[in-house]
Amino acid sequence: MARPDLGTKRSKEVSEARARKRVEVHSSRTMRLFLFFLGTLFVAIAVAGVILPVLPTTPFLLLATACYARSSDRFYNTLLNNRIFGPIIDDWHSNHCIRPKVKAVAISMIVLFIAFSAIFVIKPPYLKITMGVVAIGVIIFIMSFPSVPKGERGNH
Repeated sequence: MARPDLGTKRSKEVSEARARKRVEVHSSRTMRLFLFFLGTLFVAIAVAGVILPVLPTTPFLLLATACYARSSDRFYNTLLNNRIFGPIIDDWHSNHCIRPKVKAVAISMIVLFIAFSAIFVIKPPYLKITMGVVAIGVIIFIMSFPSVPKGERGNH
């Protein structure tokens, strides 16, 4: 039974475009199992990155996608068609960009969690400073990626 798409019109169009992609899995069963394990590990780290402010989500999703592309047609397509992670992966593969909304959420989470930790959890000043420096570095890293495709920069 097909799951109904509860997303917006754009997500329906993207979902239809990505519906099912055939991938060429590795010929070695051992290698497929290894890549599948790595892909699953990278998805777990990416999910943790949604919650933890200094752990990036997108690079681990891209690594998981690459691993699943060579190990499991089913998991590769499941990841590409995921309503949360699918558009992030698609934006990167299509345009090497991160949506402004995704950047805003990521930066907001970093600031929120770092501020909470610095005020309520971490006591030594040197750790607060270290956390702040790391947070600034991660924010700069996130902002260094384009927000829109290169050809559309002047139109937005």
